[in-house]
Amino acid sequence: MDKKKRTRKEIVGEYLAGGKTYRELAAESGINFRTINRWVLADGRKRRITRSGIEAASAGVPGFEDGLPRDVRQLQAELRKTQLHNKLLNAMIDIAEEQMGVSIRKKPGSKR
Repeated sequence: MDKKKRTRKEIVGEYLAGGKTYRELAAESGINFRTINRWVLADGRKRRITRSGIEAASAGVPGFEDGLPRDVRQLQAELRKTQLHNKLLNAMIDIAEEQMGVSIRKKPGSKR
């Protein structure tokens, strides 16, 4: 099994971004997971881990643009789409209630 050669900075950055566990990174890189743990702890002591720190640590790591993993950006886009859909449905209910003169929404605390 051929292990990818990656730098300490790349491995720590990928862990801090929340993409993978120590053991997953160890399996990919061929480095003991305890060593990766020490690297992450040492990196956290050197600088306070903040969003800007994660962005700096993830610089040059494949799959990270703008300091965020692709899947996080994808989830943010899906959340925006779902929120817009929810607003649209609420507006449709408001219009239907107004035109029909009937309350459509369930009242809080009402029993079936």
